[in-house]
Amino acid sequence: MIKKRCVAYARVSTDKKDQLNSLQNQKTYFQRELEHNNNIRLVHMNINGLCEDGVYYDEGRSGTKLHRPAFDKMLEDAGLQAVIDADSEEKTTAYKIVRKSKFDYIFVKDTTRFARNVSVDAILKTLAENKVYVRFLDINKTSESNEDMTYIQIFLTFAERESRDKSVKTHFGYEEGVRQGKIYTGGNKLIGYDLDKESNCLIVNEKEAELVRLVFDLYTEEGLGQQVICNRLAEMGYFNLKGNKYTRSTIKRMLSNEKYKGESNSGRYQYKGLFGDRSKTLRTYDDDLRKDAREAQQRLLEQGIVKVPAIVSAEQFDKAQRITESNRKKYNNNCTYHGTTDYKRKIKCGCCGGWYTASGRKYMPTLKATVRYYSCKHRTTYDEANGIPKCNNPSIKENELDTFLNSNAYYNHRMQSVISLLEMADFAKRRLGQFIDADSTKAVESIDNDITNITEKRKRLLALYADGMYSKQELDELTSDYTQQIDNLTAKREQLAKGNEEIEKQVAEIDTLCRAGKKELKELKHIIETEDYPKKTRKELLRDVDYITIDNTGKPHITFKSTSAMHDTALMLGQLIENLNEADEAGWEEEMQ
Repeated sequence: MIKKRCVAYARVSTDKKDQLNSLQNQKTYFQRELEHNNNIRLVHMNINGLCEDGVYYDEGRSGTKLHRPAFDKMLEDAGLQAVIDADSEEKTTAYKIVRKSKFDYIFVKDTTRFARNVSVDAILKTLAENKVYVRFLDINKTSESNEDMTYIQIFLTFAERESRDKSVKTHFGYEEGVRQGKIYTGGNKLIGYDLDKESNCLIVNEKEAELVRLVFDLYTEEGLGQQVICNRLAEMGYFNLKGNKYTRSTIKRMLSNEKYKGESNSGRYQYKGLFGDRSKTLRTYDDDLRKDAREAQQRLLEQGIVKVPAIVSAEQFDKAQRITESNRKKYNNNCTYHGTTDYKRKIKCGCCGGWYTASGRKYMPTLKATVRYYSCKHRTTYDEANGIPKCNNPSIKENELDTFLNSNAYYNHRMQSVISLLEMADFAKRRLGQFIDADSTKAVESIDNDITNITEKRKRLLALYADGMYSKQELDELTSDYTQQIDNLTAKREQLAKGNEEIEKQVAEIDTLCRAGKKELKELKHIIETEDYPKKTRKELLRDVDYITIDNTGKPHITFKSTSAMHDTALMLGQLIENLNEADEAGWEEEMQ
C-alpha cells in the first residue's frame, strides 16, 4: 500500500536555543502522532531556514499575518499561487491552483499555530480542491471532511477574535500620546509632515506643505474635481515619491484628513465588535458611535490637548468637506451610490475573494422600485495585459440578498453554527474534567467532615455553658482549641479546593450558556419546519453574519461568526481552549526534556 505523504507546520521562538528545542519537540510530537497511522508518512523534505525533516517552521511570526516565509513556501509546495491585489490592504485576496502538490496532508498541532487570519478559510478550501488536506491535531478535525470544516471555521473565528481583542488593547496606549501631541502611530508617510523622532510628533515639511495648500486651493477656490486635480498636478511637475502621477484616492484622503487643519484624528473612532457592542478605540462606520467619538475628540480639542501643526485654515478645510458632501448627494441623485450600506464588508466574491461593493441602482418595472446592485470590486479593475476585467463573477441585487436573509437557507446555516458551538462546549467540558484532581476532592470531603464534627463539639460546650456547667473563662479556654482547629482546616480546605472549584465554576458557566444555545436550537428548528420567519430588520439579521459568499452562478452562501445566544460561550470557550492547549504544550515539552 502506498502511504499518503504528509508534512507539518509549526511556529517557533526567535531565540535560537529555544527555537532548536521547540522545533525538535514539535518534530518528535508529529512523529509520535504518525506512529499510530500506517497510511501516512512524514516527507523528509529539507529547505534551509524554512523546513526541516518535513516540518515547515516560522520563527516568531504572528498567526495574524497571512504571509510568513515558511507558510508561503508550504503553500507554494502544495501547488498554490497567491492572487495579488494592489488595492487590498492584505495584498493577497485569494489563491489559485497552478500545479500538483508535493504532499497530501499538512499536520498542525493547533489552529492558532496555523493562522488567526480569517483568510485561512479560503486557503483550506483551495488546498482541498488540490487534494491537500489540513489536520488540526488539537481538535482532531480535518479539512477533508465537510462536517469538520464547520467546526474548524468556528475555531478560526475564535482565534481571529482573540487577535483583534489584543489589537484593541494596544490602542489604549495611544490616548496619552494623543494628549501630548504624539499622534503619529505608523503607516505611510503623511504628505506635508515629517516625524520628529525625538518627540514622536509631526512637524510641517514646508516644501510638501505647498503641495497640500495647492490641492485645497484647486478644490475649494477653482472648483476642480479630484481627478482633474491629479492631471493638473502632473502638468505642473508634481509627482509622488515613486515618481508616479498622484491618484484620485490620494487626493481624496488629503482633502478629508483633519490633521491638515490642526486636529488629530488618532483614536477617534469607536469599535463595534464581533460579539456585541463595546466601546473601543478602533475605526467603525457606525453613525452613533462615530458621533460619540467626535464629541469626545471635540472635548480634547476644546481643552487644547490635541496638538497638530495646521497647514490649511479650518475654514478652508470645512469648505472642502461641504463641497465633497454636495458632490456626493449629486451622485446619489444620479443613482450611483458612494456611501455606506448594511452590506458593506459583508459580501465576498467566491471566485477571486474580493469584497462586493454597491455598484449602482436601476429601476425595476416588475418591482416598481429602484433596486441597488452589488458587484465584485475587481469587475472594474482591468488586467493590463489583455484589457479584460480581473473578475467576471455575477452581480447580485439587494432585494435578492434580503430574500436570502429571510429564508430557510439563512436559518439552516445558523442552526449548524449553534450545533458546532455546542460540540465545542462538550469538548471543553471533557477537557476540563481531565484537570479535576480526584484525590483533592476526597481530601476536601474528609476536611468538611472534620470541620462538622468539631463544630458540633463546640456547640455542645456552649449548651453546657448555658446550663451553668462552665464559667465564661472555662468556656473560652475549652473552645479556643476548637476554633484554632477549624481555622487551620478551613485554610487547608481552601488550598485543596481552589483548583477544582475554579474548574467546576467554568463547567457550570458552560452549562448555563449551553442551555441558551439549546433553546435557540429549538427555536431555529421550529422556524425551519414552519417557515414562520421572525420579523427582524436587515441589520439584526446581519449582526451575526461574518460574510456572504457569491458563487459563479450568483448564488449566495452564508458564513456566521457565531449566534446571539452563544456570544458569551464563544468568547469563553475560545480563551479556555487556548489555555488548555498551552497547558498541554507545557506538559509534553516538559516530558520531552
